[in-house]
Amino acid sequence: MDAATREEIRTKVFEDLEKTPYAASSLRVLSGGTANFIYHATLKEPLADGTKDVLIKHSEGYIANSPAFKLTLFRCRIEEECLRALSEFPIEGKAELPGDINFMVRTPKFYHFDEQNNTQVQEILRNGKDLKTYALKTFSPDTPDTERPQCLQLGHALGRWLRNFHTWSATQGGLRKTVAQNTDLQQLKHFINFSWLLDRVGQFPSILSEAKDTFEKVKEMAAKELGDESRLQVIHGDFWTGNVLLPDSPIQEGSDITMFVIDWEMSQIGVPNLDVGQMVAELYELKLYKSITAGLWMVQGFVEGYGAVSDDFAFRTAIQMGAHLVSFGTSVQGWGTPEQICDPKQTCFTTFIASKAIKRLEVLQRETRGPRLPSRPQRYLLALSRGPSSTALLHILNENIRRQRERNQRVKFELVVVFVDVDVDVDERKRTNPPARIIECGYRNGPVSIWFYLS
Repeated sequence: MDAATREEIRTKVFEDLEKTPYAASSLRVLSGGTANFIYHATLKEPLADGTKDVLIKHSEGYIANSPAFKLTLFRCRIEEECLRALSEFPIEGKAELPGDINFMVRTPKFYHFDEQNNTQVQEILRNGKDLKTYALKTFSPDTPDTERPQCLQLGHALGRWLRNFHTWSATQGGLRKTVAQNTDLQQLKHFINFSWLLDRVGQFPSILSEAKDTFEKVKEMAAKELGDESRLQVIHGDFWTGNVLLPDSPIQEGSDITMFVIDWEMSQIGVPNLDVGQMVAELYELKLYKSITAGLWMVQGFVEGYGAVSDDFAFRTAIQMGAHLVSFGTSVQGWGTPEQICDPKQTCFTTFIASKAIKRLEVLQRETRGPRLPSRPQRYLLALSRGPSSTALLHILNENIRRQRERNQRVKFELVVVFVDVDVDVDERKRTNPPARIIECGYRNGPVSIWFYLS
């Protein structure tokens, strides 16, 4: 969206607020939102409780950063209902862990919703920063062990808040009735998690083609979940580090740290594992892509804070983590190096070449074995020149055999490798040395025989 259109929307919001108790003397654009237009408003007159600054969230029928992507405005009503209901939900306080940092987790106060103009007024966290941005800015790769306690406590507070929310929301019949109507975003969430999962097979076939059947079963399982509403309850629906705010300042012993859980427009009925798995995956990506050990410590605290779960719950959460990492983690710009996300021009090129070599060998097997399966692996002769091409081919074929054996699969071929020393003067060698000997050596744990002509 161009700057002129954004300024036009800001001006309209500014004018609409003028007719309410939330008339603003200034309206500053905030970064971070992708679907909506977010502003920091300084009020002309403070509210009854003395509040002078609020957050303004304005929505259109599309994603703010991608206007061509249409998005239902019913999401505004969902967020309003969730935040009003959660005003009665208890604030999560100090985690029972070593240290005296008091992380207080809650949702922002909800002041006002202009349904005609799709504009919300919420409590603002002054100097707030989302947890993902905060972690990338604050914690270094190979995070010093001195920062472990605060990470454990932060994760623990978030995990315990989420567990309490899931327990509470399962009893909220009225809220469930409203949130159950958010079917458009429920389907969007399902599409991102599981249709994108299969899309990644087409994007990275050399790595994920063998997982296609498994991914299809995962997608089918998730679809069946949505069809059985008895297993579903109110969840946040987009519970990740970008939707948790905390003050953008160092965390110090003895301090009280308020954290907001925000952005409730994706709230839906679903399995709680969607919330748990998404947050764990996002925290793990700090370590996976940026080597920030703090991410693992926050995962540990988060899981401990969420508390004991059944084996089935843990397994379903692990599936959700994997789906999020494959479907979404690889698509976020700047989230990892090309090698880490497997850019086809980088790491995947090696895998692509290896896959092509094996597929060509499979064609040869079909053409030479006849109508019946062979009773033993077929044997192929590889002439090794010790140049880069033949050496790379030897490595590719040996790795394929090794993986087959590790998976207890039937080994499809045996490899005989022969090196011929073409630089030796045969007549001279006959005069000065005995006849060449042939010896077998190497690869004794796999069906690869290497033969050398030795002088």
